[in-house]
Amino acid sequence: MKTKTGALYFIDDFKLNDYLSFGIGYRYDRVKYNPEYIPGVTPKIPDDLVTNLYITDPKFDPSDLTSPENQARREANANANIKKIAQPKKFSASSYSLNTTVDPLDWLRLQAKYSKAFRAPTSDEIYFTFKHPDFSVLPNKDLEQETAKTKELSVTLHNDVGYISTSVFETRYNNFIDLVYKGNKQLQGHSKLRPFNVYQNINRPNAKVTGFEIVSQISLNDLAKILNGFNLSYKYTYQKGRMDGDIPMNAIQPRTAVYGIGYVHSDDKFGLDLYITHAGAKQAKDTYNMYHKDEGKKDSSIKWRSNSYTTIDLLGYIKPIKNLTLRAGVYNLTNRKYVTWDSARSIRPFGTSNLIDQKTGLGINRFNAPGRNYRLSMQLEF
Repeated sequence: MKTKTGALYFIDDFKLNDYLSFGIGYRYDRVKYNPEYIPGVTPKIPDDLVTNLYITDPKFDPSDLTSPENQARREANANANIKKIAQPKKFSASSYSLNTTVDPLDWLRLQAKYSKAFRAPTSDEIYFTFKHPDFSVLPNKDLEQETAKTKELSVTLHNDVGYISTSVFETRYNNFIDLVYKGNKQLQGHSKLRPFNVYQNINRPNAKVTGFEIVSQISLNDLAKILNGFNLSYKYTYQKGRMDGDIPMNAIQPRTAVYGIGYVHSDDKFGLDLYITHAGAKQAKDTYNMYHKDEGKKDSSIKWRSNSYTTIDLLGYIKPIKNLTLRAGVYNLTNRKYVTWDSARSIRPFGTSNLIDQKTGLGINRFNAPGRNYRLSMQLEF
């Protein structure tokens, strides 16, 4: 596979006066894939994954595994489909962003942003072909590029003591690229007792993600002399995503709140931060089990989800000499046992990996996040 990429972009911010400023950005991307498949030379593509995928001639009998003549037709069918799949693909698009900032008062800032972005399918999403009973992937030569348009508004209140900022956004996707489960399929030449679970990357017509965020920080210097250098912070994030109307997007994280208290030495010789993070439980209505039809279930939600949890992290740094910074952290200070949503959604109902007992949950502890853990780093600047 040969891949050629190119991009041209510019960005500029300009200020009209003390109250109004603008930002503009533009980017042009071009991506070209040129697959090289030589029968008998490059790694062989599984024939029974591509036969009759796009081309149905020459016709053959899938159940006949012994006749040389039938095998020749089967091989010819597979090669015709491989040739159809292994065609060069080219994608190009313009992306842009526009934003404006208004400061009508010394303590108030209003911001608005509109942007358009694009994502070309990766070469794996188009051409990758893999065969295994638990996970087989079909190529998709017709995969189109994904585009997204985002609108965002934010309001910030600020002064010398601190700030609080609230933002809301909406992103709408066209041709959203998603790996979907195509069901159990019997591949030619294999026992019907062992169907293959087949997946394929497709373009969903549309998808939408909405959300809002609150970020704030306040300095405690003015409250009391003993509090000089201390600050309090807070961050709250909420998102909701849907595809094809009302299908939940499993990649969306549960709502999260982070509370912080920090201290920075007046000469920045050392500092300390304590963060308390609370993640909400992943709600059933915000999950989608792509296997529910094959499992004979009407409920399309995922059974094993993450519960709410709270963790505490302690981070610090010290600068013993000029240009040298030592950083250390204790994460999950209370040694809390919990499962993140990313880990929970990786649990599969069948196969040979990421399995648990679907009835009792036995084995789910393997998906727990790390307990109390430590990190140490050194940074030397010169």
